Amino acid sequence: MKTAEYWIEKLGLESHVEGGAFKEVYRSPLVLNNLPATFKGDRNAYTAIYFLLKNGDFSAFHRIASDEGWHFYEGTSLTVYEIEENGNLITHHLGRDIENGQSFQTTIKAGSWFGSRCDDEKAMIYQSTQELSLGYGRLRNKCKRLR
Repeated sequence: MKTAEYWIEKLGLESHVEGGAFKEVYRSPLVLNNLPATFKGDRNAYTAIYFLLKNGDFSAFHRIASDEGWHFYEGTSLTVYEIEENGNLITHHLGRDIENGQSFQTTIKAGSWFGSRCDDEKAMIYQSTQELSLGYGRLRNKCKRLR
């Protein structure tokens, strides 16, 4: 298995405001406006990033106005904690061990609080995709440490 440093260098990943490392790989040129007030401004129709967490890293709890898809690529398993607007906790497990409840992808619902961390000491690389995206360069959120 390749190391986190290998993927950071090969993919050109940089530090992400929520934790881990990332690189935006696509931003739709289509910009939508006149959206519901929950979006607070114009949005690109779609964005995609590579995202990597390694041992000790976490993605801090944050909330976004659109659904977000997570896609597993390489490394150890990852747990994504989602707190729905009604307070219900959902635990998503991304990884290769399908027989034990892991999956290759999951979707976090718009308006939910969510954060993630690696399940062991190895790095994990995945892709995050959003429709009606704010854009990672403008992301500002209230973070809560996940531990």
